[in-house]
Amino acid sequence: DMILILSSKEDQSTNNVILWLKFLNKDFLRINEDTKVELESLQLSSFVLNVGGHRLRFRDISSVWYRRGNLTFNSPEIIKNYSLESNILEYNSSETERLIEHIHNMLNTIPSLNNFNFNDVNKLDVLNGFYKAGLHCPRYLVTQNKCELKKFYEKCNGWIISKALKWSYVVAS
Repeated sequence: DMILILSSKEDQSTNNVILWLKFLNKDFLRINEDTKVELESLQLSSFVLNVGGHRLRFRDISSVWYRRGNLTFNSPEIIKNYSLESNILEYNSSETERLIEHIHNMLNTIPSLNNFNFNDVNKLDVLNGFYKAGLHCPRYLVTQNKCELKKFYEKCNGWIISKALKWSYVVAS
């Protein structure tokens, strides 16, 4: 039984969970959004991927943690070596997109924490959904007004977290 983790290279939460998985001697495979993946085969209810020399078989995956990102397939050598017309490149891209979508749909049949289909939810809608369902929802403030931010900060006794509404901006070093 193996845990498949789909994440991004710089994600510290994933790194922390992996430390625990190693401590617990759990079998896992992490695929980051920049990890090059090769398709060996895809058949009815089955696929085999090559991930950095490791053969990943669909049947070997016991659970999935979708943290973020997507699969990135290596382009076939013919695509790399020849300058092709844009319509051929567009066709290849759309075929790859459908293939990745199907693999994610297959992964959705396995017990999982999150999944690719919900990778772009609106955080504000989620928080409002919690509130409407009667669940505990942290107070939040979205503002462009410095005075409002100071009041919120004081109301929360300095215990606030700043997060992006969509994706965090990361500066490459």
